[in-house]
Amino acid sequence: MKPLIEAAVVDMFEAGLPARFGVADLDCASGPNALALISTAINAVHHHLLGPAPAAASRCDELTVLLNDLPTNDFTSAMTGLPLLRQKHSVVGSGVDYWPGVFVSVVPGTFYGRLFPERTMHLVCSSFSLHWLSKVC
Repeated sequence: MKPLIEAAVVDMFEAGLPARFGVADLDCASGPNALALISTAINAVHHHLLGPAPAAASRCDELTVLLNDLPTNDFTSAMTGLPLLRQKHSVVGSGVDYWPGVFVSVVPGTFYGRLFPERTMHLVCSSFSLHWLSKVC
């Protein structure tokens, strides 16, 4: 998924990234891999923001990250992994700390219904949820 996420972010940068960028992980599950897709997306966005020649229209002040799974999922392990994710995405000693603009939330619910407000999500990832679909939404 990493190359696909990175390519999607590059495409969005070429189209002009919004000041508030929304990323969601459908069926994030729990455990050590719960934050893997989101970490890749954060890396891709910040790589392009801090890269050698970011596009003039590419400005992203806030990155909203929404983790979704069924309400019965134990989101505890994902939430306890956030300090390590923050440490990973903070460049210590370089004067660059792009974590303050990253906001992580949990959105429990089924993706058969609406989960997010209109025009708030720019990248939605799903590794293992689409095979559960019994109908096209």
